[in-house]
Amino acid sequence: MGQLWYSRTAPDEEPEEDETSAATEEEEDEESDDGAEEDSTSSENEEDDAEEEGEEEGGGESEGESEPHVLSSMLCEDRLITVAAPMVRFSSIASRVLYRHWGADITFTQMMVAEDFVNLKDTEAHNINEVDNLDRPCVAQFAANDPEMFATAAEQVALNCDAIDLNCGCPQDWVISSGLGSALLKKPQKIYDIMTTATRRLPEQEFSIKIRINKDLKKTVEIAKRAEHCGLSFITVHGRTPEDSPYDRANHAAIRLINENVSIPIIANGGATSLNQVKYIRKCTGCSGVMVGHSLIHNPALFHGYSIAPPECIVDFLTLTKKYQSSFGRIQRPLCEMAEPRLSTKDLEALKRSTNQGEIYKILNRNHPELLPAPLRKKGTPRRNKK
Repeated sequence: MGQLWYSRTAPDEEPEEDETSAATEEEEDEESDDGAEEDSTSSENEEDDAEEEGEEEGGGESEGESEPHVLSSMLCEDRLITVAAPMVRFSSIASRVLYRHWGADITFTQMMVAEDFVNLKDTEAHNINEVDNLDRPCVAQFAANDPEMFATAAEQVALNCDAIDLNCGCPQDWVISSGLGSALLKKPQKIYDIMTTATRRLPEQEFSIKIRINKDLKKTVEIAKRAEHCGLSFITVHGRTPEDSPYDRANHAAIRLINENVSIPIIANGGATSLNQVKYIRKCTGCSGVMVGHSLIHNPALFHGYSIAPPECIVDFLTLTKKYQSSFGRIQRPLCEMAEPRLSTKDLEALKRSTNQGEIYKILNRNHPELLPAPLRKKGTPRRNKK
């Protein structure tokens, strides 16, 4: 991508954190946005005409030619594997590529309803079929309760992702009432039927599930064990129950228990708001990887040890949204979240009230041109010093 990417070195000092304290900030894709239902069936089109780019520096295989079982192999490496969670409105192609270039080893798409995807009701979700390899390795996540429907959706994305995940953890009311997400935890046989069908129809494809813990941990361990026998490559475990508040402490001991009872890799999720906490969660759970959600919305550079998103990260984001022709909603919300610590209250409110990209660029040109890519800066506007 030419000269887009800046140095990815971490700041001289990481923010001091109490590694033993559990985060209380909302951490999950399903919890991070109150507009998930509307978004799951949205027909907005972002990134429709994304141009295929060459491989990133040190990048992987070309699109559709990823090595078989690349994720299970990566998760068996003796190092911390960092994962960007599936998040509504914050897991677009532009955001996924941003997370990758700022330290995420693996990205997830946002949760897509398999039936809507297959029946072309969710046109935005079909952008998964138009991505380049810069967000790889990438996991496509679906919500489903019908084995054949999930397998059909999997077949349609198999060449354009590295694994396909079944969401068994989303706690939102509309998801549960539809028999999706965490509703499946009460019907574990349905999970096994879905995954067995999928692995039978796509024997070379990597599959995974993302679950939450049960108050009775024996039930969670049993689900994980039986899911492993379905041929899954890995399992992501969120250390909260579906009934927990996102502000409740994540149960990392429960995740460790699950990890000790299966042989496939486990990704721990819940409670990480800094790189120090990510490292601590891996240490106390023994898991292969750690997934971060809500904190990446505010700070996509978290995996490099930054306490807030540096100006270069915001510049990269706006550059990518131009490249992938992101819709306004996929620009404004993430930009407001990551730029908030650097903006005055007046400028932040102005961004929140903006209705198009031109207004965003005008606001930033006025007081924060350092957050804009050079081509978007008003001619003659000097680049301010970084904070």
